[in-house]
Amino acid sequence: MVKASFILPDGTLVNIEGVTDEIKEVLDYYSGKTINRPTIISPPKVTKQKDVSGKGFVQNETNLVDIINKIKSCDESELIESQIFDKSSRLERILLPMYIVKKYFNDDWLLSSGDISKIYSDLGIHLVIQSVSNVLSDSAKHYVMGDKVRTSGVPTKYKIGRKGMKYLEKVIFGDKND
Repeated sequence: MVKASFILPDGTLVNIEGVTDEIKEVLDYYSGKTINRPTIISPPKVTKQKDVSGKGFVQNETNLVDIINKIKSCDESELIESQIFDKSSRLERILLPMYIVKKYFNDDWLLSSGDISKIYSDLGIHLVIQSVSNVLSDSAKHYVMGDKVRTSGVPTKYKIGRKGMKYLEKVIFGDKND
């Protein structure tokens, strides 16, 4: 869709939106009259991530603030604090934001190592991007799925798998969940 605006001889501002041919017709209709040349506004670029993996991963815009607030306010927040934040395992910390996305946000977002690092920075926990990336490529690889094959210098976005959900639920709830 293309947008255009112009001013009629009587001073009326006209904003129109449509396909290029429709806009051209309207402009041609008024072209016999003295009107200001129209300003054509390019359509906004849609920033949907392509599904390059063939796995059906389409990225919606991630809202890290919603994830952080849900970590702080979910039903299991006290257990998360005692079983994950009070311990030193990087694997569980890295899986947690993806667990929250899957459980509370219908698995709508994929997270990069930078996203996970930002989440922890806002939670007041220091977790370096490189460290997150190393864990995702090593011990977490059995629990997460990436949107594409890892390439140096190109961010890969991840979501937690079924195995990762089971593992993290066991960490958070202990053996009560079995």
